[in-house]
Order: sequence, then structure tokens, then C-alpha cells
Amino acid sequence: MLDLLSRLNFPLIVLPLRFIVLQGLLLLVTIAIEAQVIENKLGISPRGSVQFSTLLNLVSTVGGWFLFLAVENLLPETARLELINYILFNDTSRISPTQTLSVGLPLLLSMYIMTFILESQILNLLLLLMASKPALLYQTTQVQYDRQQRYKASWTERFRMNTLLIANAYSYTAVIVLLLITQAMSR
Repeated sequence: MLDLLSRLNFPLIVLPLRFIVLQGLLLLVTIAIEAQVIENKLGISPRGSVQFSTLLNLVSTVGGWFLFLAVENLLPETARLELINYILFNDTSRISPTQTLSVGLPLLLSMYIMTFILESQILNLLLLLMASKPALLYQTTQVQYDRQQRYKASWTERFRMNTLLIANAYSYTAVIVLLLITQAMSR
């Protein structure tokens, strides 16, 4: 098979299919969780919240991969090879638990903050491009006496950012739990 590919001048490409499938599944879980939070907190329709969440997460995932590919070239050769070995083969045998904790925790925290900043900017840009606010399930023009109803109907900048922060926290927690389960099952 390899001989046939070399005669056809077809480049040999190694695709981390397991990692790509896992990324896709985690993205689906993230979109579902964040869409539910956006729908409940901001009062956007279910379809609109899924669209918002999908766009936010796809753009932040693509941005994350571009950042990863840029930073990966700057790593020392041993760290770069360990990272590639982990992504392609899910091999963490050469990485100690203390190394994982000392590098992984700050990396996870910085990824969370950068994702939040990127998604908040995308959300603001999306709302600006729409030139109007999305259709709310709760109308703010009505006289509202119920505090919970006023809370859900508000569409202020701070409330949007808090909602996005909560949605990211829920989705990151779910992703970490799923990754830990995946890691435990692979051993």
C-alpha cells in the first residue's frame, strides 16, 4: 500500500483520527451545555441559543488550534515530541503526574480565560452585526413585578458576560470530567 502511494507521489499524512473524533464529541457536549445556559439565562429561543453557542465554540476552537500550532513550534524539542506523542497516540507514560499538574493546571486556566475573552468578543461582534438584539422569550417592555422575570429579561453587557462565564465554566467542567473518564478507560 505504501509502495503504491509513493509511486503516485501521494504524500503520507498522519491524521490523529481518535483525537479529531474526541474533539468533535467534546465540541457537541460543549455546544449543548452552553446553549442550555444561554437559553435559560438570557431568554433566547432554543434555536437561537444553539446557533450562538455553535458559532462561539467553532470560532474559539479554530482559534485555539491556530494558537496551538503557532506555540507548538516554539516549544523545546523534547516537550514538542511529548505533546505530539500525546495527541497522536494518547501516550502519557513519559509525563509525570507532578509535571502534568504543574503544566496542565496553568495551561487549563489560561485556555479558559482566553476562550472566555475570545467568545465574549465574538458575541459582541455578532450582536453588533445583527444590528438588533435576538428575540427574547421575555419582553422587557411589559410591566414586570416578578424579580426573577426581570432578571431573565435583562440584556445588559455585564449580565451577558456573566452568563458566558457560567456557560464556559459548566462546559469546561464537563469536558474535564469526560477527558478524565476517557483517560481512565484507556489504561
